[in-house]
Amino acid sequence: MAVLFVYAVRELGLDAGSIGLWFSLGSLGGPLGALLVGRLERRLGTGGTIVAAAWLGLPSWVLLVLAPRSFPMPFLIASGIVGSFAGIAYNITQVSLRQAITPRHLQGRMNATMRFLVWGTIPLGAFAGGVMGSMVGLRVTLLAAAAGQLLAALPVTLSRVRSLRRVEDAIPALAGG
Repeated sequence: MAVLFVYAVRELGLDAGSIGLWFSLGSLGGPLGALLVGRLERRLGTGGTIVAAAWLGLPSWVLLVLAPRSFPMPFLIASGIVGSFAGIAYNITQVSLRQAITPRHLQGRMNATMRFLVWGTIPLGAFAGGVMGSMVGLRVTLLAAAAGQLLAALPVTLSRVRSLRRVEDAIPALAGG
């Protein structure tokens, strides 16, 4: 994300108003994801929804890189819609699953640990993105972010989580029972 604004201004020539429009319209995928995640879960199952949402994040990064300087807004807005939809659908489903499989007395520790792992690494990613953007260019750095999304999707795709139909089934399914 640290590279994204620099990319928008330097590579795509966007001004503050255009960036605001992009983020405003692109964020509409979030409420849409919240509205549709229940339907997705009924259709794909809990695990299938987690896996699909993890993979859906990849095209959002690719669309950023494909955005032409001459007319980038459709690509950027589509990227935002897809990315925010995927992020919300993923988070709703995986947080529900984590809460279902974690004993009540460990909920606080589990949430604190997850927040540390997810939010605590953001400064490292911002620094790495800035260094990489300076060294290899902004588009290449965004392609690396797409590759990172790919790497994030693989563990859930290859795990037993993908076969879960319902959150209620998570405890016996993950315990091997």
